[in-house]
Amino acid sequence: MGRRDLSDERRPQIVAAAKRAITKYGVDGATQERIAEEAGMSRALIRHYLGNRDAVLDAVWDETVGEYLVAVDETTSVTEPPAEVERAVGRFLESSFVYQEDDAIILAFLHESRKNERIRARTHATYARVEDNVARLIRAASPTIADAEVATRAHALMALSMGALMLDLLNPRGARADRLTGLASSLFPRATASETATEG
Repeated sequence: MGRRDLSDERRPQIVAAAKRAITKYGVDGATQERIAEEAGMSRALIRHYLGNRDAVLDAVWDETVGEYLVAVDETTSVTEPPAEVERAVGRFLESSFVYQEDDAIILAFLHESRKNERIRARTHATYARVEDNVARLIRAASPTIADAEVATRAHALMALSMGALMLDLLNPRGARADRLTGLASSLFPRATASETATEG
C-alpha cells in the first residue's frame, strides 16, 4: 500500500500555525522558520503541502476572508422585492460590526500592505469586491440615488466598518455594535412608495 495522503490534514494545520506566527510577529515577521516552528514540522514539509511563503500567506488570507466573502456575495445579490432587500441589509449590517477572532489577522495584512505590493493587491481586491457588492445593495434599496452618491455611501460604510474593526482591538466595543449598526443603516435609505410603484 502507498502512503496515506495527509494533505487535507496538514494544510489546515499549516494555515493555523501561520496565523499564530502572524499574531505574534506580524506578516513580515512570520518567516518560514517561525511558521514551521509553530506547526511542529520542517520547512520542507510546509513547502511540500502548501508551497513557498507567498503560497502560505495566500492560503491564510483566503481562509480568513473566504467564508465572509461568500456570505457577502449571497446577501448582496438580492435586488427585489423591497422587503427582502431590507432583510438583506439587516443581515449584512449584523455581520459588519461583530468582532471576529481573525480580525487581528486582517489588520496584520492591512499593515503589511503599506510596504508589500503583492499583499496590497490581494487585500485591495478583497475590499473592492465587498464595496462593489455594498453599492449594489444600496442601489437595490433605493433605485433613484445617483451613482456617485451610491459609491460615496458604499465607501463610507466600508470606512465605518474597518474603523470599528481597528478600534475594537484597542477596546472591545460591546454595546457600541448596536449603535454602529443603527448609524450604518442610514446609508441604506429605503425606497419610497412612489419609487416602488414606478419600479412595478
